Amino acid sequence: MENMEIERKYLLKPCAPKRFLCSKKILYRKNFIQQYYLPKLDREYVRYRRKNDTYYKTIKSGEGMVREEYESIVPKEEFDRYLKEHVGAIIEKDRYVFDYGGMTYEMDRFRHDFKGLCYLEIEFENEEEAEHFVLPEVFASLVEADVTEDVRFTNAHLCMTGLVPVPEKHARSEGELAFEMFDGSRKVITSIMQDLASELERNRKAVYENSEDPETLHRLRVSLRKSRSILGLFAPFFSEKWYRVHDRELSYLMEQTDARRDIDVLLKNLPGYRSLLPGRVRKGLESLRILLEEQKSTLDLDIRLLTESEPLNYEISMFGEPKFSDIKPEQPILFVAMAIMHEQISEIIHRGKRLTSRSKVHAYHKLRIEYKKLRYFIETMQPLIGSKKEHKALKRLKKTQTAFGILHDYQVQQKLLFSMKEHPALRKKVEQKALRGVLKKIEMLKERQEHVCRKAFDHFLHKRTTIEKLFFI
Repeated sequence: MENMEIERKYLLKPCAPKRFLCSKKILYRKNFIQQYYLPKLDREYVRYRRKNDTYYKTIKSGEGMVREEYESIVPKEEFDRYLKEHVGAIIEKDRYVFDYGGMTYEMDRFRHDFKGLCYLEIEFENEEEAEHFVLPEVFASLVEADVTEDVRFTNAHLCMTGLVPVPEKHARSEGELAFEMFDGSRKVITSIMQDLASELERNRKAVYENSEDPETLHRLRVSLRKSRSILGLFAPFFSEKWYRVHDRELSYLMEQTDARRDIDVLLKNLPGYRSLLPGRVRKGLESLRILLEEQKSTLDLDIRLLTESEPLNYEISMFGEPKFSDIKPEQPILFVAMAIMHEQISEIIHRGKRLTSRSKVHAYHKLRIEYKKLRYFIETMQPLIGSKKEHKALKRLKKTQTAFGILHDYQVQQKLLFSMKEHPALRKKVEQKALRGVLKKIEMLKERQEHVCRKAFDHFLHKRTTIEKLFFI
């Protein structure tokens, strides 16, 4: 019989279908199923299935919710004959078929190599019915994930791999770690360092493949800074020599990406500065734009070479193998994290309270770095905090981070423009006038932003309790 198979599939927590169905007073019929697959041809695959004492040959094609299916009953001899040609594992499972709310359900519990794996499947008459289907609440406690569109959870894929895959909602995301409050500090710190090394490697490859993309460079810069920040926060746990070597190397590598980032920021803001200048002066910025684009092209090559360089590759390979100090005792990571959080907030408060309208640029820059350390640490400790609390804490930090980030951009642009004033390509009168005009505007914006930063710190000071209590349940 040829038709379209339209079904939804749900991955269940390991369960006992009989016990569950009986507890809900749901009547069922149980079938034993054994099945195997022949080598796949194009988009079609052939499955032989035994259901109790009846044997079937099924040809299927397609993936996801809707698939073509041709099924026919075959003699036992055919089933046994092709068994010799099967590929992958042979699946055996118990299927519980029952009606609920006017729909027919099939609950599968697998045996042998897939013991513990359970599915709930529902077939539909048409796609619209399948798309609008809402699983009844009675099954909510069992369901782990809807895997209808995940080809890895098809029986054919299970046979070929011999493995139960990880559902997407449990898949490890970039930068996400898995550890618990009372895990030992060395175990967790090692895991964190390995994760940071992997992140560095991913971003190194991305920049190597596309060094002209500002976003890939930004991610590499962030991963370098995050690695150095976390390294510094855990410094007391490391061998002093090991720590000094990696702190120095990361600092060097960070410096190599700064010039390109500064040019990107200035190029991004140049149209805005042009709009602030008188019309007759604006054209003086065109030579600056051309010069910046030329320097950017040169730096693109330098950065590509950096991604292949021995210092970066060596740092990535060794960073994930921390050497610990014998002085610092092993303890649950929870207490280590709480102590670091307290010290970091105290450092921010100490520096922030010293800010005045007469404070030097360096003071704002130092405080900005401390805020970044706090943000990176909260992100790293997400497994202890929980994603909701982490998101809330970072949202509270956002206003302060944004304020100090804008000020920092003004600072680096001002410094870059000062360094370019004497460049031969910018010596004409109109170009010099345009540069002076932009520098004057940036100075005004910078002074205004310093005031915004001080207010942002006051806001942080009064709202810091939320962050101080992140590790409390």
